[in-house]
Amino acid sequence: MIDTRKVGEHIAELRRSQGITGERFAELLDVSPQAVSKWENGKNLPETSLLPAIAKLLKTSIDSILIPQPISYRIKPRKKMADYTGRGWPHSSAYPALFTAVGLFYGYEQRLNEKGEQINDDFNYHIQAALTSEAYGVQYSELFDCDCLQRCLGIYGITPRVVDCSDMEENHIRDLLCTAVAKETPVIVEPQKYADILFVFGYKEAGDVLCCCAFLDGADDKNISYNFAQYRTLRNRTHKIKRIIILEETGQKIDINTAYEQSLRHGLQMMTSPSKNMIFGELRGAGSQIYDSWIALLEKANKENSENFYMEFPVYPQFIILYERFLHLNGFLKAFRKTKGEKSPLIQAQKKCDKLEILAMEAAQIGYKNVHSRPEVLAMTNNERRNLLIDILTQCRETEQEMIFLLQEVLTV
Repeated sequence: MIDTRKVGEHIAELRRSQGITGERFAELLDVSPQAVSKWENGKNLPETSLLPAIAKLLKTSIDSILIPQPISYRIKPRKKMADYTGRGWPHSSAYPALFTAVGLFYGYEQRLNEKGEQINDDFNYHIQAALTSEAYGVQYSELFDCDCLQRCLGIYGITPRVVDCSDMEENHIRDLLCTAVAKETPVIVEPQKYADILFVFGYKEAGDVLCCCAFLDGADDKNISYNFAQYRTLRNRTHKIKRIIILEETGQKIDINTAYEQSLRHGLQMMTSPSKNMIFGELRGAGSQIYDSWIALLEKANKENSENFYMEFPVYPQFIILYERFLHLNGFLKAFRKTKGEKSPLIQAQKKCDKLEILAMEAAQIGYKNVHSRPEVLAMTNNERRNLLIDILTQCRETEQEMIFLLQEVLTV
């Protein structure tokens, strides 16, 4: 017995694999788009007289249309690579890790292991953290509000095509995704809520099952353990989608030094201008007001002699995010020095960033009190610990201003 639903799904998959839209398919067969839609949704079978023409357009046989076998597509990485990625810590930001993976997938990563295989490491991750703007704020990104996304992928010769899916029907999302993958074009799928961001390079069962690697803000295990050989297959991942990014390879790379300079200019603007998206309680924001808000909350808790050291928010994760920010920025400045040359202000700016990284890690160790903390920290009262943090944040604010001045000097030369 012929399964109408399976036949319809098979026709839709074959059509997409040929890069033919539903409207064009209907036009070539001299039928209405509604007729094609009914076939593909499993409501009707095509008329027998149309089957030879359908088989010819889809480059298959009539038997394979009526007795379909499951179709799956899988894009293989462009070049040989290792089975692992960088094992350093931290890798908490999803998009920098994801874009580093894209570079590895396309064969643009130049890091090699002892076997001559391409590997991912912290170096490119820190660069992508700056290009996404994650290195300039506290868990804050302007990735989709400016040219950051174009720079992140443009250095690989890839142009991102962003599709807003918030009001799109699921079958349309699947159609876009499957068409892209069938044309050997990977896709990034971003959900509407906090959930895995997927780098999709294959599908099965008409897009119901995706072959992909998953990334998630704050989930180090996912962001450092992706493997293109042992990828995940996830079902029902095309509903409640915020956007998809179709990665179209052009071969026209953005000059790396230009990308670095543009990123740093944007970063300095973030660090010196009030952030329109500043919500400190949600760990969002950029600029000196981060420190002002932070210090104000600590001083309020001291005034109240609060027994709750964490107050209205978790202090420890915020300091870890601050540490990660300076870790990324430091790595980026090292790369920038290689392209810009050993200019004195740039060297001094990186030394300031070294200091900021140390201060932020010290704050994290004070802010989180456990059995591994230093004895003097364990002996402190909450107010004493908060006073130490206020002092460190004050030093961070002053040192960051000094670093900004030096970086502005670098970009004006």
